[in-house]
Amino acid sequence: MDWQSQFEQWQKAMAANKLTEANCLLEDARKAIPKTKGEDKWHWFEAALQKLETSGFVACVFAKHPIPKSLMQPFLSAGVQFGNASTIKAFVIPCLESFGHDIVDEWFSSHGTDSFSIQEKAEMARYWYPAARHNRRKT
Repeated sequence: MDWQSQFEQWQKAMAANKLTEANCLLEDARKAIPKTKGEDKWHWFEAALQKLETSGFVACVFAKHPIPKSLMQPFLSAGVQFGNASTIKAFVIPCLESFGHDIVDEWFSSHGTDSFSIQEKAEMARYWYPAARHNRRKT
């Protein structure tokens, strides 16, 4: 799948308030998530999570799927960088469901707890912990 093209089509549908079309594009993208092993298949997602414009699309695509281990750090970084009290959940909950509370907590603890911003975002993230399902997804 050409992920950039899929994102652009989704973005146009969202901008035009064509929500049914946008949801169909997301479902197509979810079905196209790579199933095979290999880190190179995640490059577009890693790059997309570093940009505000595309990070939300990636979060939507993976909302109902396990997060690959190699994308956990980019997902949580995007949550810290782009998330606010309500939107950080789109990045945190999939990681909680994929890896569990301890691993997500460990990530927040090891990524700059001296920084007020990171501490504040960690607290925002912890607010959403109860919303995550307790059983971990298989990755």
